[in-house]
This record gives sequence, C-alpha cells and structure tokens, in this order.
Amino acid sequence: MYKYFLLGICLWYFSSINAQDRLDFEKINIENGLSHISVLDIIQDSKGFIWIGTQYGLNRYNGYSFDIFNFDVDDNESISSDFILSIFSLKTAFQIAAPNTI
Repeated sequence: MYKYFLLGICLWYFSSINAQDRLDFEKINIENGLSHISVLDIIQDSKGFIWIGTQYGLNRYNGYSFDIFNFDVDDNESISSDFILSIFSLKTAFQIAAPNTI
C-alpha cells in the first residue's frame, strides 16, 4: 500500500512540473495582419521580433501586431522586392533573399 501511495505522490509531482513547461501557440494569419498567407521563411532576431518573409513583403511581428515592409520604387532604402524567399541571420543584422537580389 505504501508503494502505491509513494507512486501516486511521484506521479502528481512530475505532472505538476510538466504543466509549468507548457507552450501556448497563437494562430497568425492575414486576419491578424500578415501580408500574405504564403510564408516562405521565418526568423527571430536578438530583440525577440519574429520576421516573416512572404510573397507580399517582409513582416515584423512583435507578439501583438505586424509592421510590413514592401518594395517602393521611389524609396532607395526600401526592400528590393516584395517576394521574400529567405531571411539570413548575420551577427548584427539579417539579409533577405529576393528574386531581384539573387
């Protein structure tokens, strides 16, 4: 009887530890502000932002909302294309791969 009691205590203890490590995921889609449903690459930077490359721009997600960066022919500092194939992490920044940059 003592063995079963001890086993019950151990199972309860380990199940309570496991419950604290539970991860919650949130569905992110165009209704939440994502620029396009087709996601081609995702990366997280050192500040915690999630960068998402889509077929219609580069999206920065802060956990609550999106900032979308698009190509602008009149802006020399805009991204080179709206079609983001890949995002590469560098030490202090990141670089995107788009059809116009390959």
